[in-house]
Amino acid sequence: MNRMINWIVQTEAGRRVEIQLLMNLVTSSLDLPGQRLLRVPSGQSLDIFAAFTAKHLASCSDEQRQRLHANALRLGRSLRRFLIHRDDESVTGLIFLLYRNIGIVMEGMFPEKVIVRRCCFCKHYSPEICSAASLMDSGVISGLMGGGKLEFSARLTEGAPCCICRL
Repeated sequence: MNRMINWIVQTEAGRRVEIQLLMNLVTSSLDLPGQRLLRVPSGQSLDIFAAFTAKHLASCSDEQRQRLHANALRLGRSLRRFLIHRDDESVTGLIFLLYRNIGIVMEGMFPEKVIVRRCCFCKHYSPEICSAASLMDSGVISGLMGGGKLEFSARLTEGAPCCICRL
């Protein structure tokens, strides 16, 4: 893994940058004013991000949801360009690190079945908001993996013991 990726997944400052990138993705996609989180501790900024997305994704239009997915796909493709190794195992490992950074613990292997046993967003999201927020996940993960569409067969927010998805 290159130095930039290591910095993001191994430092508090890197985690704050990752959360800020996600906030920028949401605000630009939904035509909302920017929210600056870089100086807020990452645990607190993650809660702010979760509450913000729960509030604003509830009322976004289909056009805004499409834009959210398209912008997330663009972000995933941009991150992919930084990778030295682009095989499924290496990229899946990076995805798991990036998601662990924001309170989501995954296991398995993309594009096959991946299980999410813990997600910090569950306490903030209804099933409908989770579905809308998953458009970001689908875009970023598809971009990083080089294609595909993320599909869920179970969700924590719907009462399942875990999320199950595949690309």
